[in-house]
Amino acid sequence: LRGITTTYPLWMPGKPGLGAANMSFSTWMGLAVAWALIAQPIAFFVSLVNPSISDVQTAADLRGKIAIVTGANTGIGKHTAAALAANGATVVLACRSLDKARQAKIEIEEELATCHKEGKSSMLLKPLDHGPFAAEGKIEVRKLDLSDLDSVDEFSRSFLQEYKRLDILVNNAGLNGMGEAQTVKRTKQGLELVFGTNYVGHFQLTLQLLDRLKQAPEARIVNLASVMHHWASSDIVKTVTGFNHDGYDDSKLAMILFARELQRRLAGTNVVSVAANPGFVAR
Repeated sequence: LRGITTTYPLWMPGKPGLGAANMSFSTWMGLAVAWALIAQPIAFFVSLVNPSISDVQTAADLRGKIAIVTGANTGIGKHTAAALAANGATVVLACRSLDKARQAKIEIEEELATCHKEGKSSMLLKPLDHGPFAAEGKIEVRKLDLSDLDSVDEFSRSFLQEYKRLDILVNNAGLNGMGEAQTVKRTKQGLELVFGTNYVGHFQLTLQLLDRLKQAPEARIVNLASVMHHWASSDIVKTVTGFNHDGYDDSKLAMILFARELQRRLAGTNVVSVAANPGFVAR
């Protein structure tokens, strides 16, 4: 990671590899305001004129396939889990809070029942036109705290014992950075909390499940990325220790680099590794 981050070409102004680290606050705020006032409205109106830009192909026969979605009790992860289940997959909601995960399971199952009965999508399952195999989709709940590598070990061990296949791994869960931290929060293993949760936890989880993914006829690993990777630091020590710095931007760059390097190493196998920037879907 040290070698890659120090040479990674970023388009943002500032020193090479530092992205927006040298930008003044007023410049940064100007870019943020321009993005809010110009880019988002343009994207919205373009999507109205040409719906194909925002509507993706979501119908697929996933019956018999097993998927894991981390952080699936809310937001993007919850919608992803619902869409996978609507296409017939068995989806494991891997979440830190079992109570929230169980509530999400109830809500998703209600949506699947509606989708199957009425033959069309509801709010949670948009942009699906329908859930072709919603009646066969299943939702399971398992505990996973990505900020604790012991919890990652336990989840992987339990999953591998219970499930004999894994087709889809969506590394979605993550903490949002809050700028420069006055008090650094750390994982159980002593890493900066955001970087340790968003990247290191997913890194270990993926490697522990990789052999099972390789056994599937076709498998896919999806790392959730963000445009914020452009603001990543080139200082790996600062990233890992969290000294006067939160690791959100760095964690998203690390997720992209991990997906890219993993795809290089998996070339010629049945496993595809990609990074996905959710973009406007996160609104």
